[in-house]
Amino acid sequence: MKAITLRILALILCLVLPAAAMADTYLIEDTSTHVDFTLGVGLHADAFPKSEAHLADWESFLSRLTLSGSLNGQAFLQPQSRVYMEAALCIDGEEKIPFTYDGAHSYRYLITPMLMNDPVHFQMHNFFDFMLKPYYFTELPTQYIAMFLYPNATWFIADSFYTPVAEMIREAREDAPAEPDGDVYLDADNAQPVAAEENDGETVYVVPYERLYELCETLDYITTDDDGYYRVYCYFDALLAELYASYMVTDTLSSLEFVLDELDPDEEGMTVQETETGMVCTIGDIEVFTKSVSDGVTDISLQLPIPTDYWTTFTYRGIDTGDSISFTALASVTYEGDLAVSLSLEGEGLPVEGALTGESTVTAQMDGYVFEEVPAPLTLTCSWSRTAAELPYDLDLTVDWIHPQTGLPAFSVYFSGALSQVDNSVFTDVEYPQNDFFSLNDMYLQEYKSRWAPTIGLYMLPVVMEMPAGVIDDTLKFMIDKDILISILE
Repeated sequence: MKAITLRILALILCLVLPAAAMADTYLIEDTSTHVDFTLGVGLHADAFPKSEAHLADWESFLSRLTLSGSLNGQAFLQPQSRVYMEAALCIDGEEKIPFTYDGAHSYRYLITPMLMNDPVHFQMHNFFDFMLKPYYFTELPTQYIAMFLYPNATWFIADSFYTPVAEMIREAREDAPAEPDGDVYLDADNAQPVAAEENDGETVYVVPYERLYELCETLDYITTDDDGYYRVYCYFDALLAELYASYMVTDTLSSLEFVLDELDPDEEGMTVQETETGMVCTIGDIEVFTKSVSDGVTDISLQLPIPTDYWTTFTYRGIDTGDSISFTALASVTYEGDLAVSLSLEGEGLPVEGALTGESTVTAQMDGYVFEEVPAPLTLTCSWSRTAAELPYDLDLTVDWIHPQTGLPAFSVYFSGALSQVDNSVFTDVEYPQNDFFSLNDMYLQEYKSRWAPTIGLYMLPVVMEMPAGVIDDTLKFMIDKDILISILE
């Protein structure tokens, strides 16, 4: 139950929260965003059912912790983003552990006196694989934490598969000239309809089977390419580890032509109907994709077969009232007509462009026969305000996790920052050693422990001295139960 909840939380946060993510050293935007910030967390003991954990002690201790500093960044979340941050972990506003974070593309570097100011390199392409190891060996759900910490992997996966499809549709639209008599033109070589006809604001054209097959090969290569397979497989392995479905997903993504053959055994291609308010894409007798936009309401649906006997569907409805946005979304996989797994999302009060304040709620629910016990719904609430619609402005943000049993805010994240726009001179290129920490093995672990143990102890001691006894007791118990303490002491 706890692991499922963490999975949903990680997925939602990947989709709705900005986060620092790195790309190539070149800068893709002309300006960057500067943020002076304070980030805090809070635990509300009264919101939890009775527990053996010392929740009141945790509430007291966490209320004193903050992360304060400044960062410069651009293209957040995207694979091409760039971030430089100088910050510190503080207790009661006093700096305890300062650090510098620098990164570009998938390269991240952490420099802190706690690690003797050695630049520690993190190659994020290896991140998911590294974070899966605690799950396999100690059953800690660290892979879901990884999805939260590296959300631009989700961006990479989505953009890699979406962009070729969008380009195919655009090219088909541009390359299909309308005939004066409105008849659809047939290519003499393959007798496939490729032209568009326009009647009463409606445009109809056909993407030939050969072009669809070419698209499948392009999408296959995202997964079958050596580097791509590692990244795609590790991503879905982290997302679907408990469902044991990552192999099925990657096998399907590496052979999409079989999906096409199920949809279009007669090789007739895909018919696209476009109007001023939407689009319908049909292969065979199946409307694989529909979209309509009217009076602030957007409806999207997608359905595809997954060999063999599986179907995946996605539906979305978004309503823009002008003051806020609400939405419902449902992704599901069925097997021979039975629901295998589904994830539904509902959101209310999401901000529209230019809004200065608001309160939002997002609720997630999973279902399906893959679960022995259906997880409880996950609900996040968010309140936010800013002083202006455009930079510069001050932003205050609070995100609460609502406990499913008590219905009360149980865990909170607080952000307060001053945001402004700066030029790119804030970034400088620095040569760092390429000693990927995610390649950690016994030899490197012993080397790191020998070199860093004294300074880690020096900087952690003042933090430990501020911990209530209950926090220390819970931490030690957890480390003993998971064999973490013995691993450190060996």
